[in-house]
Amino acid sequence: MMMFAQYNSAFFESLNYKLDAHQARFTMGIEAWVDPSFSPPSGNIIVIMFDDRPAGFFVLDRGADKLQLTGNESSVLLRSFSVNPDYQGKGIGKWAMRSVDEYVKRQMPDVEEIVLSVNLENTLAYRLYIGAGFTDTGKTINGIAGPQHVLSKYL
Repeated sequence: MMMFAQYNSAFFESLNYKLDAHQARFTMGIEAWVDPSFSPPSGNIIVIMFDDRPAGFFVLDRGADKLQLTGNESSVLLRSFSVNPDYQGKGIGKWAMRSVDEYVKRQMPDVEEIVLSVNLENTLAYRLYIGAGFTDTGKTINGIAGPQHVLSKYL
């Protein structure tokens, strides 16, 4: 069974997994988000639970960074999505991205749009997001690891 949970420190060890070099180029690990000197107050860590175990996470960020992707103040930025390599290939990422809109509707009823950016070289993630109903806006931005597609999903 899969579900979402709010992050708490008991999940840290399970979520402090190492991604392979290719995947690690495109996302930040949990340690960055729980470091008080980094974590923006607008970032809300969501844990992907698989059979009652933390299998991955992403951040829903209401901060100003979203305005680089959309002019919609009623949006939320999805960032740092990853699944523990031990759990990859089980459909967890696909389930999470297909379910995130319903979660946002319940937890953040004022949000109208979910936005994200994905590196042009990260074709697996791009296909995952498109398959989960995100739309490529045709816009690109420059990210830390290079140019990124801007994707959107209206709720």
